[in-house]
Amino acid sequence: MVLMTGLGVAGGLVYAPFLPAAIYHFYAVLRPQYIWGNDLEPIVGQDFPWSLALALSAIVSAIVWRVSFWIAPHRYPGIILPKLNVGHFLFGFFALWITASYINGEQPAAAERFIEDYRKIFLMFYITCLVMVTIRQVGLLYILITIGFVFIAFEDNQLYFFHGRYNFRDRTFAGLDNNGAALLLAMGVPLCVYAWDGIRHWIRWAFPIGILLIVHAVLISMSRGAMLALMLTSPLYLLRCRNKKMIIAGYLAAAIVVPILASDQITARFSTIKESEKDASAQNRFTTWNIAWNMANERPFFGYGVRTSSQYTHKYGADEEGRVIHSTYLQLAADSGLVGLAAYLMFLSGAFYCGARACNRTNRTLKESPEDRNAHIAYSASCGAEGSLAVFVVGAAFLSLETFEPPYIVAMMAIQLWSIVQVQSRKVGEPIGSA
Repeated sequence: MVLMTGLGVAGGLVYAPFLPAAIYHFYAVLRPQYIWGNDLEPIVGQDFPWSLALALSAIVSAIVWRVSFWIAPHRYPGIILPKLNVGHFLFGFFALWITASYINGEQPAAAERFIEDYRKIFLMFYITCLVMVTIRQVGLLYILITIGFVFIAFEDNQLYFFHGRYNFRDRTFAGLDNNGAALLLAMGVPLCVYAWDGIRHWIRWAFPIGILLIVHAVLISMSRGAMLALMLTSPLYLLRCRNKKMIIAGYLAAAIVVPILASDQITARFSTIKESEKDASAQNRFTTWNIAWNMANERPFFGYGVRTSSQYTHKYGADEEGRVIHSTYLQLAADSGLVGLAAYLMFLSGAFYCGARACNRTNRTLKESPEDRNAHIAYSASCGAEGSLAVFVVGAAFLSLETFEPPYIVAMMAIQLWSIVQVQSRKVGEPIGSA
């Protein structure tokens, strides 16, 4: 932690402005203060600002680097700055509407913690876009956050096998309950799949092990939403992966291994999806979804304010005070109005659009130039970001995770990658690395 933070802060100021931003996002996924909190406390204290130091370094170095590039571009041969695309603008509209919803909210004090998270997400999204200007940088960020997902799963599995602890069920992780933590991990599966598919080195076989660790951690979390998200999005791998025979073999292996890993308790838990009318948890969700829709229709523009609707759900018929909506989309609709929900959906659509465009462009390039290394990186990164975001989009229907940082990171990768691919591939068929 000390080495990585020092490397990011110092490296950003004297060497590579992208470095602190990359490590910042790595921490945003890994949340090391939750994993190693007890070990770090005697050394640096409980509240040492690891991410703040990296964020400040990223901001300063990004501004200095962009100004120096503007003044003397000849000092950076081979660097072509990518332009903003539709994804950047849609994200900006979402950020502006969330801010307006906070300003017009009923209880700004109750929303303060959540708007602070939003501010960090909005700021680091654009700061990273300022300094992430090459495909290799996108590839580095992709591998870093994938390692973060796998390591969380490794920690969860070792606690389960060696200490008999259901980590996500026994305690929260980074403020997330078992469902949120399981969805966090589930987003790592497609990242591992496409890292394995794109890397041409024996190290690629570490990623199937990562998939196994993640899937088992999701199973023992007892999260039906995360399980369902993985199942519904898995056909996407067959569509996008280049090694389709191995993907089919992976599906067959999963059909054999997953039932073995799943205990009777896990199987029984997952089977209750079909019996929602008998499930109290499902019934509470249906109730809060109806409440959220009524709230959104009453205040369609700005809603009740960022994460303020939960202060009123009991008056609308929820079973307890402070009941959240249990759906990211309907939570946003109640908090920020139907316009806020539309802005969020447009942002997600923009990320999928950019990811698909980058994927299709690099796929055509690979057909013309199969050895183009940058094209391999760009193709795998765009497909992985698309798959990871798809997992979140499905799982978010059942959880309120609008300030959940990992989906914003993978969306940012997809959006920025499309801008980079456009400037590095002027015409169809030209090698990505030629610019």
